[in-house]
Amino acid sequence: MPEVLTRQTRRLNILPGALALNLHPLGLTVDEALAAREALERVLEAILGCEICKAGEGNPLPFERAMVELLFSEWGKATKKGTSLAVEGLMARDGDLSPEEMEGILGIMDNTIEESFGIGVEGETYKIFNGAYRRGKTDIYHRFKMENVIDWDAFDKHAINWLDKHHLYWIGGYYNKTISGKIGRAIGEGMKEGLGRQAIGERLKDFFQKYPGISNKPDVYWTGLAANGMNRARNFGMIKGYQELGIEYLEVLAVMDERTSEICKMMNGRIIPVANAAGQRDAMMAAESPEDIKTISPWLKPAQLKGLDTKGIMGKGVTMPPYHFHCRTTVVEKRGQTPNVFALSGSAYIKWQYPNDIVTPQERKRYRAKIRREYKRRGILPGMKP
Repeated sequence: MPEVLTRQTRRLNILPGALALNLHPLGLTVDEALAAREALERVLEAILGCEICKAGEGNPLPFERAMVELLFSEWGKATKKGTSLAVEGLMARDGDLSPEEMEGILGIMDNTIEESFGIGVEGETYKIFNGAYRRGKTDIYHRFKMENVIDWDAFDKHAINWLDKHHLYWIGGYYNKTISGKIGRAIGEGMKEGLGRQAIGERLKDFFQKYPGISNKPDVYWTGLAANGMNRARNFGMIKGYQELGIEYLEVLAVMDERTSEICKMMNGRIIPVANAAGQRDAMMAAESPEDIKTISPWLKPAQLKGLDTKGIMGKGVTMPPYHFHCRTTVVEKRGQTPNVFALSGSAYIKWQYPNDIVTPQERKRYRAKIRREYKRRGILPGMKP
């Protein structure tokens, strides 16, 4: 089993593919597949006697896969529909094809692809971001065995809405920024070559098969966007969980293998205050434009951070991952910290979450007393009132 035992944390860091169980295609839902993976991870933790940290491609993997499948599927449907309409328009007439007619046909195709793709992903992306964010926050409570006191508030909802809206900007803008102009040039060259309507239609269909002249092809872009989106969603959820439990410091945990980027090697093992991580998250959510995120959380090269300590690096905006496209780095809590659910400003008492079979007031009172005794025994939540 590939593994890295980090010097700072002494946690077992499972590399991508180590738990090579592709459970989703077995007919399981995303949640069922995730639950099955988690059960296996708990067994491995018990056998190995240490905590498993799945850096980068760990718990959010089912959500990342779901996002990739959604984007690939809807992109394929939209481009097929748009291309078919364009070819129909080309073959609807005989004779030479004028630049004005071709421009009109391409305009209809552009609008069709953008509209169809937008309708296809709308609403579905929210479900996936919601799942990844909630999994990130739930993982923190699970790690401290405090799932029974987890709560979801207005900030959680706002964060999930922001994640969805922000990434829809980059999803929706891909066609106009990357594809549309290239198609126009490819077809324009065909017309200069004297190609007929049928030949131009074939070139148009071929374009959406090979994407000539485009370095950031859809398969690369969609997989990278999904990976980074799920990484950020999970990190946002984790930050909120750490805040609520009073955890003050995080440790950056990179996947150390032959694919590790230089910036992730530089950040690996650095200690980040939760307050700084939360501050960056809040600044991103308050930004006026998605383009402003490039300044708030820039992707810099190691040479731009040379000679800086962690405080100086954070001053440049490099705080929470992702640190680059296809980034696999994540964060974990610095070891030795004890949760304190009263740390979150404004939280006077816990909102209890009860198992389904705990229903009556008497049962709930006994349940709260039991949990209180257990937390007190572990040194957590001193003096908590049931």
